[in-house]
Amino acid sequence: MNLLLWSFHIRNVGVDGLKEISKSPEAAPAFIKQLLRDLNAQECFYLATCNRVEFLILSEENLSKKRPRFTQLKPKAFTRLDDITSHLLEVACSMDSVVFGENQILGQIKNAFTEQQKQKLIGPGLSKVLNLVLREAKKIRTETQLSRLQTSVSSVAGKIIHQKSKENRTENKASVLLVGYGETHKLLHKYLEKKNFKNITITNRTASKISSNDLKSNTLSWNEFLTGNLEKYDVISFATSSEQKILTKEMLTSSKPEMIVDLCIPPNADSKLSASNNAEYLGLDQIQKILSKDKKEAAQLKRQLKTHISQSVLNILSDLSIQSIQSLITNNIQKSIQIHEESLANGLENFFGPLTFEQKNGLAQWSEKLIKKINHVHLKTYKEVVNAVQTQSRNTQK
Repeated sequence: MNLLLWSFHIRNVGVDGLKEISKSPEAAPAFIKQLLRDLNAQECFYLATCNRVEFLILSEENLSKKRPRFTQLKPKAFTRLDDITSHLLEVACSMDSVVFGENQILGQIKNAFTEQQKQKLIGPGLSKVLNLVLREAKKIRTETQLSRLQTSVSSVAGKIIHQKSKENRTENKASVLLVGYGETHKLLHKYLEKKNFKNITITNRTASKISSNDLKSNTLSWNEFLTGNLEKYDVISFATSSEQKILTKEMLTSSKPEMIVDLCIPPNADSKLSASNNAEYLGLDQIQKILSKDKKEAAQLKRQLKTHISQSVLNILSDLSIQSIQSLITNNIQKSIQIHEESLANGLENFFGPLTFEQKNGLAQWSEKLIKKINHVHLKTYKEVVNAVQTQSRNTQK
């Protein structure tokens, strides 16, 4: 199994760089299939967030010298399995996200993984690796209590909206408009509902993406939103994939909201325009500053995460080794059964001469029991090897 991981981070390639290589959900499958053909590879996991774009590729050929042809941007490249799993765990634990520790990334990885399995872009090779990474990432988040930090962009935005409504004495009566209804706003919606916000409205460019299973709320058509029918909203929050600013001067003038929340890269609103209309502006930069205040706890958590990630890499490598051994044993057992069946069909009379039905049946039963005994020895050996590998892994971690 030859693996290659290309990592493009916003800190290295900038907003424009990410925009260049990010693909819409509709365009991504065709793009990935073409990439697999170009590399003569079999599987690819593609992850695109507001912070990064990641490509994990599997091929029967050596990929160490491969470079992306679809862009002039230079990614960080990983080819060693331990480096790849370590990097993926850091991503899943949001070690280098714009907001350290934010918990949306794990869900984004799960969703991308599930969808790309359905599209046959990911097969058994990458599935083994990604399932183990997700297992270990979930365990790390639990063991380090990473969730205790206010790390989600959505939860921080929700907390500030809640505080602002208290200050304005409109706590549970404030009217909130969520522009765009992806994962970020779904989490914000849940947070606000927990704080007893009753007047929440959703609008989305593609209306069909607001399903009947979503949280109970009001809806506003995209056309009504664009025409500025916003006078009743105290807070307008943006979380869309638009590459251009959406909020216009005319919208602000007609609506006069108390607060504009912008959770987008690139921004959907403008801080100066908001200020000129007496609306408080909350963007990702401000959220980052808020989260950075607790640097001591964040630094301590990062040290813990590094230790846990190092241990989890060993767990993953150990489990992959065990799975490889298991595959070899399974293949060996299947081959022995196949040889037995072929011998019964073709080789008995050549070796023993003419046989009666009873003689053939007796030899078949005897040889079948013999094969089972031999396979039992193989399985026993497999278990001993597994126990040895696991013991070695535990000793190494200590």
